[in-house]
Amino acid sequence: MLRTESVACTRALRVETTSFYVPRRSQPHKHEFYFAYTICVTNEGDRPVRLVGRRWKITNAIGMVERVLGDGVVGQTPLIEPGSHFEYTSACPIDTRFGAMEGGYRCEIGRDERFEAEIAPFLLVAPHVLQ
Repeated sequence: MLRTESVACTRALRVETTSFYVPRRSQPHKHEFYFAYTICVTNEGDRPVRLVGRRWKITNAIGMVERVLGDGVVGQTPLIEPGSHFEYTSACPIDTRFGAMEGGYRCEIGRDERFEAEIAPFLLVAPHVLQ
């Protein structure tokens, strides 16, 4: 199975992604390609960080862009303690055989400090693209 990965670190918050094609949910003859991705967010700092929202930019093979903004991640606003991590898997359908995703997490430290943690670009690639 083809997997693509990316890593970014913002203010001691490390964001690692892995994406993969999901053939059983895809229908190539209808231009429906389904991709899943797993994200691991590790707090390498010395203060707890809460993920309060997300921002995605999803680009298909012909350059069409979809933007997604939302609260939390997978219905949660996890508090990541120093030295620990939060991992989840989600999914994204697109209408071409390959594309890319990138974005950021809105984060809070305490009540007064906010920042955006980068989610580095990663590819969405159906295996038959490489044939």
